[in-house]
Order: sequence, then C-alpha cells, then structure tokens
Amino acid sequence: MYAFLLIWWAILIAWLSVATLASYFVIGPHFPNRGATPIAGATIPWGSPEHRRELAEYRRICLAEGKSLVWWHVVRWYGIIGMPWLVIGVVLSLWATR
Repeated sequence: MYAFLLIWWAILIAWLSVATLASYFVIGPHFPNRGATPIAGATIPWGSPEHRRELAEYRRICLAEGKSLVWWHVVRWYGIIGMPWLVIGVVLSLWATR
C-alpha cells in the first residue's frame, strides 16, 4: 500500500511541477506580472479569473503567430482543469494512510 502511495505522490508532484514550470517559464514572459504562478512575485493567483484571461490571451497570441499550443494545453489541463482531481487524489491518499 505504501509503495503505491509513494508512486502516487511522485505523480502528483510531477504533475504540479510541469504545470507550474510551464506556466512560469513559457507563458509567464508574455505578461508583465509573469503570468499564472506566485513564483518570483507574480501578482496573479493560480486559477483566478485573471489567470484564465491570461491563458486565453496566450492562446490567441500562439494562434496569431502560428506557434504550438502544447504549453497552453499543459497549463490548462494539468493546472486548471486537473486541479480538483489533484486535490481529491491528495485527500484520498492521506485518508488511505490513516
């Protein structure tokens, strides 16, 4: 059971890391407040309406310039849409260790 939980927590940490790093280093430089993460003093909270607006703006920028939307998908699916599932996974894994 504990081996499964260790693997699960490794997946969760990797999941958050990929979404956060993509948001900060790929999407963030397109905006003056460094985008979606609180790293290095960004002023926009993760998942807020302003964050979603910036993601939509980044998508428009990519479409206008003919760039790939891979990073937009990573941040949107891993960070925004997947966040409730991430929280459920954390709660269930903590509950399983009781």
